[in-house]
Amino acid sequence: MNIDAGLAILVLFAAGIIFLGPWQEVCTAYARQVAFEKRDAIFDMAASGELDFSSPEYQAIRRSIEQLIRFAHELTFAQLLVMTWHLRRAKKIKQESNLKASINAIKDRAAREKVSGLVSEVHAAMLIMMLAKSPIAAAIGLVGALLSNRKDNASSRIRQVTKPVGEMIQVEAECAPFNSDTYYPRAA
Repeated sequence: MNIDAGLAILVLFAAGIIFLGPWQEVCTAYARQVAFEKRDAIFDMAASGELDFSSPEYQAIRRSIEQLIRFAHELTFAQLLVMTWHLRRAKKIKQESNLKASINAIKDRAAREKVSGLVSEVHAAMLIMMLAKSPIAAAIGLVGALLSNRKDNASSRIRQVTKPVGEMIQVEAECAPFNSDTYYPRAA
């Protein structure tokens, strides 16, 4: 084996270690940070009187975003497909997430649209995270973007994709099992 082949193998090995280790954590941290920021923005809406802290809608929206934050580390395209298949097979999948139903129940149209926009940003961050964590998904997404001849705004295309995928992600986050001991271990 010549030195160039050995160096190439070493570089590929190092890239694999970085991709499977720190890169996964960076992607998850990014998506969670966006979710925390948008959850805080919804809190600020309630603090300013646009939403009511004690309303079932506000509490359900906050709880749903927190479920998504807890679920983010498990979220990959493969996990999304397997979980969707499992939930449909077990007939536990819902047509509409609690989050979407709660947003739709907000009576003030301006507040409803603002919350919906913030939640769309959370779902877009989760979708970006899934793309970045998967080399195959990233390659497909990049090729799709390059092959797209559409002249319309890229952000509107992202929103079109984000809505159905985001809703699927949200339903799965709400159905995902949660063991509080995993996240908040008890002192021994």
